Formats: sequence, structure tokens, C-alpha cells
Amino acid sequence: MQNIEVSVIITSYNVEQYIKQAVDSVLMQKTTFPFEVIIGDDVSSDRTAQILEEYKDLDNVQIIIREKNIGGCANALECLKKSKGKFITGLDGDDFWTDENKLQKQWEFLKKFSQYLAIGHHRYLVDEDNNYLENENIGTIKGYPVTMSDILSGRKCYSFSTLLYRRESVMEPSLKVDMLLKLDRNQADNVLSHLILSQGDIYILEDVCSVYRKFLRRKGNNFNSIFSSYQMFRSRINIDIGLERYFNGKYDYTVRIMKDTVGYIFHCMRHCEKLQLNEMRQLMGIKRLLFSMIYFPVYAVRTTINKIRKSFIGIHF
Repeated sequence: MQNIEVSVIITSYNVEQYIKQAVDSVLMQKTTFPFEVIIGDDVSSDRTAQILEEYKDLDNVQIIIREKNIGGCANALECLKKSKGKFITGLDGDDFWTDENKLQKQWEFLKKFSQYLAIGHHRYLVDEDNNYLENENIGTIKGYPVTMSDILSGRKCYSFSTLLYRRESVMEPSLKVDMLLKLDRNQADNVLSHLILSQGDIYILEDVCSVYRKFLRRKGNNFNSIFSSYQMFRSRINIDIGLERYFNGKYDYTVRIMKDTVGYIFHCMRHCEKLQLNEMRQLMGIKRLLFSMIYFPVYAVRTTINKIRKSFIGIHF
């Protein structure tokens, strides 16, 4: 294929129940431009690779079956390096798109508004059995810009998996994306979000164009069901501290780290999990840990109020 405008990167690992829905939701896209689909499977032990073989003869689909498990970040990076599009977007193998015009809408926006480096949208949540859970931005379905200040404040502003972003915002050699993606084995989206926002703003459309699958049962295959709450917390903090060093102190991650910490503490209290205080102190330092403990009562009150609010305001799928 020549003059590819958009590269869609799908990463998969043991998602035999969902991978066909994910791939088909991309192939259903109606566009006025050529796009490619690069699928990287990280040595699935189920039938995911066999299912992907059904798509091997399509001209715009490239399937990569790893010989050894390399982790989510390395898998995504290798797919990025093979991509040719001027714009890039990603999709996890257990999620799917719902709007056949998603790519067209996002592409047209970025072609028109050069001041934005990426364009996202809203999404719904479902569980592993396709039961509707909620809209992530309940009560706030509207368009809005996102800046680096927003993400440093610790607010949940958008989901990286919804973004279509300009190639140069992550693949410019001087950005050293290879080094950045070594900060964590699995959370490429977290790292790339900060890299893009350090160079310019993102815009979020009011449209709901995709579904994110949230695994509620343990021992699943995605990040939220494989790792413990402390492992996920430690991963986020390590990334934030690593990014702080990467940007050479240009951005202060204290507030973000503090909010992640109180969120983890609140989770442990609700689920009667043991706090790993010694490990937390070594991970983030005594000063930031103390600030987090002081902020905790405020966080607890706000979280409770938001839960009450969500019980009264709903958007049905």
C-alpha cells in the first residue's frame, strides 16, 4: 500500500474470545484515505494466533506473531516501528470500536486543526461478558481540550486508546521513545500520553466511538486483572518518577503521585488489603508519602460524593 494516512496498531495476548470483534471493528471503518492494520500478538497460549490467520491475506493487514513474550510496551513499540502512517492509533485486542466513521472524524479534525497533536473521544465500559457498566465520563459528554497541566493534576481526562495522534509526536528520534517505553513492561499508553502532551495539546470529541473491556474477575488477561493493586500502583509511580527525570525537572509530578497514592490507600481500606507502607516509602520518598497521608481525608470525601452522584446520574447504553 502506498501513501498510507493512518496506521492502526492492535496488540493482543490471550484474547481468543474478543480478538475477532476487535479486528472487525477496525476493518468496518469507512474512510476516504488508505489505512493499514498492524497486529502484534505476544505469544498467546490460546487460539488468538489461529484466529488472526483468517486476516493474513488482506492487503492492508500485517500480522506479527512473536516468538517469545516481550511485554505490552515492547510489542507496541515494534509495531510502531513497522507502521507507515502519518497518523497512528491503537486498540487492545479485547476492546472494540463502535463507530464506523471514527477514523474519518478524527483524521478530518487533525487535518483541519494543526494546533492539536492528537484527537480522542469518549468510550463505554463493558465487563468480560459484554455487560454494560458505565460511560467513563458520566454526565460530561462534551468536547474539550487536554493540556499537560491537566494530566499532571492527576485528573482522569481521557483514555489514550481513543487517540489518533500525529506520527512525529512519538516517533521523532530525538524523543527517544525506545528509552521511555522501558520505564514499564506493560503501560505504553501512560508513557506515550505524557510524551505527546509535553509537545502540545490534545482534543477530546464529544462522540462515543469505542468500548473498553474492564475485567472484573481476577486471573484474566489484561492489566487490571493480572496484577495486584499494589503492583499497578507501583507501576504508575515508577513511570511518573521516570518521566520526571526524563523531562529533567520541567514538570512536577508531586500532585499526580500524591493522588495515585491516596487512591491506592483508599482502595486498600475498602477491600481490606494490607498497605505496603515500607515499600511505598522506598518507592516515592517519605516527603511525598506524608503529603499523601495528609491529603487522604479530602480524597475520601470527594470519592464518596462522586459515587453518590453517579448513583443518581446515568447514561444508558
